[in-house]
Amino acid sequence: MDENYIPEMTEIAKTNVSFSHSELLEGATVAPRCGWTIAGLLAETCGLPLRLSNTKNLELSNSMGNCSSFMPGATSLGDILEDEGYKNVFLAGSDFNFAGKTLFFSQHGNYEIIDYNEELNRGAITPEDNVFWGFDDKLLYEFAKEELTALGENGQPFNFSLLTTDTHHPDGYVCELCQNEYDVQYGNVWRCASRQINEFLQWIQKQDFYDNTTVVIVGDHCSMNVDFFGDYTCDVHEGQTARKVYNVFINTAVEPEKEQNRCFTTMDLFPTILASMGVTIENDRLGLGTNLFSDKPTLAERFGYKRLWEELNKNSHFYNHVILYP
Repeated sequence: MDENYIPEMTEIAKTNVSFSHSELLEGATVAPRCGWTIAGLLAETCGLPLRLSNTKNLELSNSMGNCSSFMPGATSLGDILEDEGYKNVFLAGSDFNFAGKTLFFSQHGNYEIIDYNEELNRGAITPEDNVFWGFDDKLLYEFAKEELTALGENGQPFNFSLLTTDTHHPDGYVCELCQNEYDVQYGNVWRCASRQINEFLQWIQKQDFYDNTTVVIVGDHCSMNVDFFGDYTCDVHEGQTARKVYNVFINTAVEPEKEQNRCFTTMDLFPTILASMGVTIENDRLGLGTNLFSDKPTLAERFGYKRLWEELNKNSHFYNHVILYP
């Protein structure tokens, strides 16, 4: 891009662990059936794609909330941490019931869900605060500080996740913190998002719990605002995509064997997140993901993207009848 719309996020990545396809700042490639919010969350917390009968139909792809269970055969980040005594909390400014997110995270890790509806019930917001997908990220970070303060004082190990939405399709949401620095709205929204993330991280680093806490910042999938990026696509071409998904690991318990010149997808983030906390993983593989802190080759490195994509697009009896609908 001619402009760096995320200078704070760029600096955070440069001064911490951020896995890349090259020696530049790049992130994870998005594998088939991992390219929208719920599928991206599954990729990063289970190491699996969301393969339904026809995931090109977004209405069907986001219909899992109508089911009684969501991937009951999968083991997720939340399942593992709950078994180790962690309290799992997920904060979102949107309606978490959409696409079955509440269903999945309540069944995999018994997460406490704090979303737009919950904050409305608590009286923390009013219907007038409803903008874009729910309430804006400015409020989200304020609520996150309150929740983290309480979790830090509780003494129980915790896994706190939050999902921002201001940069979502189509053009992002312009909040009162946004500045009119660029001619394009989406650029201004991203610049604001970068500042807010940086401020929130600085706040975390001042808290008593920080010394024993690993912070992970990742995107869920590539932006769907394709016009903003011009010729830079998320389609695989000559072995990889032009655009990838941001990742950074802060205050990690381990150092990576090889941080740059890696081939990997968002599914590899699942074991990598656990490893960043100091978890030992047998063979450094979980789901279809490989621990990027290790020297083990990822599936993309072993087989190449073309072969991996072909295999992921095949029908799988095991996936259908053991993981998705046992």
